[in-house]
Amino acid sequence: MNATKKKIIATCVVMIITVMTFIYSTFAYFTDSTVNDYNTITAGSTSVQLIDVTYQYGSDDPVAPGTPIKIFPGYEVRKTITARNSGKLPMYVRVKLTPEITLANAARGREAEIDTSLVSYDIDEMNWTLHTDGYYYYNHALTTDQEAPPLFTKVKFSESMGNLYKDSTIHFTVRIQVVQANGNGDSAIEAHSWSDPLTKGGDS
Repeated sequence: MNATKKKIIATCVVMIITVMTFIYSTFAYFTDSTVNDYNTITAGSTSVQLIDVTYQYGSDDPVAPGTPIKIFPGYEVRKTITARNSGKLPMYVRVKLTPEITLANAARGREAEIDTSLVSYDIDEMNWTLHTDGYYYYNHALTTDQEAPPLFTKVKFSESMGNLYKDSTIHFTVRIQVVQANGNGDSAIEAHSWSDPLTKGGDS
């Protein structure tokens, strides 16, 4: 192998290492919170327990709610979201997922470039239906003490996340609402009197 070929190979190696360094210098912090909205349309007791468990990356150990998790492009964070009927009446459930990305100081002013579609989930589409209002509706009424299958079990961060997101915070909000199922339509999507998430409810 002559000196010119050796130089070309060495240059390619340096370029590959440089690209890898660029990709993995991009990291962010993932946190979450939950909001519960309750709405009972007839006399009785309607109550829901939101089961929201997040695990440290690469670990089976759950973290406390709101604990920042350092993530890189291409990471998948284990996170289980589901609901349990802790009341006395059958109920319908719907859930909305809202990712919000706050850029680090070095990237401030570039908020228009934020792409929240870089955050995705392994949604269980057999048991949950996405409606045009942005909520996922559980396809069946939950009876007392019944737990729905998880809406999802992973949050995925795209490999396309560039250095715009370096040191940013990706905050993930889960909003859950319930209404009584008795005499209230044949499915959650057909049910009436869902509360307005912008005006009703509070942090759990």
